[in-house]
Amino acid sequence: MSHPPHRGARILIVAGFAITILASLIDLVNVFASGTYRVLVFSGKLAITVTPGIAIAATIAWFFLLSIEPLNDAQQVLLNRVTMFFGIEMTLAATASLCFAWPQPLLTWSGSAVWTESAGQVLAALGLMLVVRGNHTAPSHATQVNSVEELSGDVTR
Repeated sequence: MSHPPHRGARILIVAGFAITILASLIDLVNVFASGTYRVLVFSGKLAITVTPGIAIAATIAWFFLLSIEPLNDAQQVLLNRVTMFFGIEMTLAATASLCFAWPQPLLTWSGSAVWTESAGQVLAALGLMLVVRGNHTAPSHATQVNSVEELSGDVTR
């Protein structure tokens, strides 16, 4: 079976998600430092407060998810599909975030939060797509073993 994703792709994904933690913290600090929290309703205050926790949970989840080694071809196919669709989701999220960030000046509190989130999403999307690409191009361990058995003439199935 295939091995966990290439280290470079894994670093991109986790770094991308970690950058979204930074973006949510920038946004949180901005809301409280500017006094904006005073005009927010309870749900707005709650949303801005839990966002860093969401980003932290997603980062930790991906760290562990990227360590999974499938035990057979069916699991490998399922893992490839999951990674591909999460890659598509992250690419769409990055696109939406970039559309929102485009008119924002980078060197403002709100602009830096949006641009930082966009950068994190782009990195994570790139890493996920590299994982999917790597899983489709790398031969599985089972294929390698079958090839060795066939070469040695020991094909007893």
